[in-house]
Order: sequence, then C-alpha cells, then structure tokens
Amino acid sequence: MRIRTVGRLVLQGAKNFRQNGLMSLASVSITSLSLIILGAFFLLIFNLNYVGGVLEGRVEIRAFLKDNLAPEQRAFLEDQIKHIKTVKSVDYISREKALERLKNQFGGRGEIFNYISGNPLPDMIEVRTREPGRLPWVAEQVARLPGVEKVSYGKEFVSRLFAFTRTVWILTSVAALLLSVAIIFIITNTIRLTVFARRREIEIMKLVGATDWFIRWPFLFEGMFLGLAGAVIATLVVDQSYLILLNKAQVSLPFVPLISHDAILTRISVFLMGTGALIGAIGSLISVKRFLHV
Repeated sequence: MRIRTVGRLVLQGAKNFRQNGLMSLASVSITSLSLIILGAFFLLIFNLNYVGGVLEGRVEIRAFLKDNLAPEQRAFLEDQIKHIKTVKSVDYISREKALERLKNQFGGRGEIFNYISGNPLPDMIEVRTREPGRLPWVAEQVARLPGVEKVSYGKEFVSRLFAFTRTVWILTSVAALLLSVAIIFIITNTIRLTVFARRREIEIMKLVGATDWFIRWPFLFEGMFLGLAGAVIATLVVDQSYLILLNKAQVSLPFVPLISHDAILTRISVFLMGTGALIGAIGSLISVKRFLHV
C-alpha cells in the first residue's frame, strides 16, 4: 500500500473520529474507565511482586560458628561459602558486633542486658543468595561445612513467603487475563455501535467495489484513535492517583516498600497506551467484520 494511500486512510479515520462526536465521546469514556481499572490492577500486581521480591531479597542465612575457631579457619570457611553456587555475599559478624546490634534493636529497653553476664552470642556468618528460591539448598551446603555449629534461615517463614509470592503471581496473572478479555468485550461492543450507525456507508462502499481491507483501514485507525484517547485520560488519572496514594503511604506505612512514582510512570504509560491502541484496533476489526458480508 502506498504511503499516500495510508495517509489518506489515517486522515479518514481521524475525520470519522471527529465527526462521530457523541458516539466517540461515549467510546472514549468507556475505554478510559476500563483502562483505569486495568491500570490500577496492574499497579497492584507490580507492587505485590515488588514487595515479594524485596522480602525475598532480605531473607538471609545465619551460620553460627563453633567456639574457639581460629581466624585462619574462619577465613577458609568464608572462602568455601563464597564458592557455593548462587551465593551473593558473605559477612562475618563477631559476637561483640552481634551483641551491639541486638542492643540497638531493643532501643530504650537495652537495660535488660545489664542483668546478663558475659556475651552468650556466638560468632556467625551472614549469607545472602542471588536466587532466594534456592535458599534451603544453600543452607544445607553451609551446614555441612566444618566449623559451622548451626544454620538458621527461618525455614517456616521462608516457605510461607515463597508460597505467598507464587500464589499472588498466579492469581494476579489469571485475574489480569480475565479483566483484559472483559475490557476487549466492552470496547468491542461500544465501537460496534459506531460501526452500526454507518452500516449504510459500508454497504455502499462494498457495492461499488471497495475491498474489505480498504473498508477496514479507516475503522481500524478510528478504533486506535479511540483507544489512544481513552489511554491518555486513563494514564493521567492512574498516574496522579498513584502519586497521591504513594505520598500517603510513605507517611502512614513507611515500612511497606512500594515502587517509586518515577520507576512506574514509564511502564504504566507505555502499557496503557499500547493496550488502548491494540484493544481499539481489535474492537474495530471485530465490529466491522459482520457488515462486510453484503
């Protein structure tokens, strides 16, 4: 197809979009409302996955060392742990440092340590992995090394956390798919009203010899314009709503990790714009199909 012809079809689609004032307004309104729901849902998915990833990244293995372990033995042990597959970092924590850290965690209630004689805490090595899902396997490898008295990584908590993140991912993916199908259905029926109002025009074009795709293209571009217009409104609403929610969450729930506004803005904008244009095009193609059989 020639560039001039494509340009003419695009202009025709834009003209149709402009001329069908009330119908286009209704389509854009429903499209934007649908995409706002979809955008809010995906923001929820992104943040749930982000929170799960942050929590998984904070999980660590604590290898408690045997008493009276020589410095060279400890150094050799650290080197062995570093060479275990998926190990990201290894940090030695002396018993003195561990006690100081514990006192800081107790804050104003640190006077309780005045009643404890000596330091009951052992030396330990904190291990972080690149793949949180392999944490139990890494813990087993560390526990077998000489010089390690005991290994702790919150087995029950880790199992529940991984099960939670897997469940969230599956449920949100299925729900997102169902929501997308529902939105396509809504937009298709909305655009079908526009096509139905111009069915005579389609019949005349078909009778004078116009090809199916020559008839489809203006409606295709019109549907894309409808989808993009709705996506622009949805992007502005979702973006500003998330910014307000994020500011309130940082004050009320500062301990909950959420994706920053700048990090999510580009992704959600591209997602909504692309989804709006795609759904508009699909809706137009589905809607005009039944009127091409003259």
